[in-house]
Amino acid sequence: MEPIKLEFTLEMKSYIRLMQRVMAKRLSLWGIIIGAILLLNIAINPASGAAWLIVGAVFLAVWYFLFRFMLQRAFKAAKNLHEPIRYIVDETEVRIETANSQATHAWSAFERTSELPEWFLLYQNKIIFNPIPKSAFRTASEMERFRALLKEKVK
Repeated sequence: MEPIKLEFTLEMKSYIRLMQRVMAKRLSLWGIIIGAILLLNIAINPASGAAWLIVGAVFLAVWYFLFRFMLQRAFKAAKNLHEPIRYIVDETEVRIETANSQATHAWSAFERTSELPEWFLLYQNKIIFNPIPKSAFRTASEMERFRALLKEKVK
């Protein structure tokens, strides 16, 4: 079978949206805990409920913009993210190449995958993942072949 060859350059806007989405999943538990504490405080002392809701809303707004700023700085500092990235995928391995590096991973190096509307994520562990934008695929059939490989190779 012919290898699937992908090439793309990450864009800051897309990278930030991806990271916000990935982190939102992880932070949703904290949101539930903080929301429960706020509701409990409002139930105990209704007079202070509005103040706590305002504090919570301000906290969320500051966190959103601060997190976005931190992601922008991280992207700008990581010069390797600005270079073209090539993936060569076949039945046995996933090869990743940039101007300054090469890495080859057996399929067994990936513990899980995730498909988002605009991305495929290949997780090497619970935190580290390789993002592949769906826009890097030349055809729908190439994307389907890749999706089938993910289902077959990553258990």
